[in-house]
Amino acid sequence: MAKGKAKGFKKVSVRIQEPCMGQYYLLNEDNQFVVMREGSGIPVGYHSKLGTAVRSIAKKLTAESNNQSVMSLGQFVESYENISNNLIKSIII
Repeated sequence: MAKGKAKGFKKVSVRIQEPCMGQYYLLNEDNQFVVMREGSGIPVGYHSKLGTAVRSIAKKLTAESNNQSVMSLGQFVESYENISNNLIKSIII
């Protein structure tokens, strides 16, 4: 019995990108969502659900937008919620 993918197998990949995701985008490959960063071929994270992939991007954008600053937990949560809501609003049709 042969192991691995069949000869001639081609991986199906869909790129998901929104302006509010900044430099990040998602690849939907087989049964996973891969968080990628523009200009880098190295994956940032792997997720089995779309929601967790989007939340991961929101966390990264929150950290980057508040880089090198000292924040209270409340300020961080508020910033994270604002970014998360912007992501969610951009996909609601």
